[in-house]
Amino acid sequence: LYADRNLDFKSLLKDCGAPKRIFDCFAMAIKKFPVFKEGHPEMPLKIKYKGWGLRATLDDFLEKRHIIIENKTGKTEWDQERVDSNDQLTFQAFVHWKKYGIPPHKIILNWVNCRPNPEKLINTFETHRLLPELKMFEVRIDKVIKSLKAKKFI
Repeated sequence: LYADRNLDFKSLLKDCGAPKRIFDCFAMAIKKFPVFKEGHPEMPLKIKYKGWGLRATLDDFLEKRHIIIENKTGKTEWDQERVDSNDQLTFQAFVHWKKYGIPPHKIILNWVNCRPNPEKLINTFETHRLLPELKMFEVRIDKVIKSLKAKKFI
């Protein structure tokens, strides 16, 4: 829906048995989300790393400004601490660093609160991943790669 504002999300939500409040939540939230003319919704960011292809799919990416945007929906609460320590965001920043040679300038996470009667529908958080954090994450990735037994994935 974020990438394709013409998506028939009503039918998709109905087909999966989502409650009406979820439809209402999505209908209200999407009106508040900006459409970035320079953005690249659902952009795959790909790199080759130590013989492996790594891919981070970005909900939106302002490439010229090096800003990653991630959108989340659900009832599980997102807060600043969770955003600052989230491995998915760190992985996205890691792939960005390896591709562009710099960490992203900013990461924005928008959480659409799908709880009944939320106090605030869209909660927006900003975070960063600094080079020392990305280097520590690289050690984790290297450890995973070293322990892989497979040579190819199909």
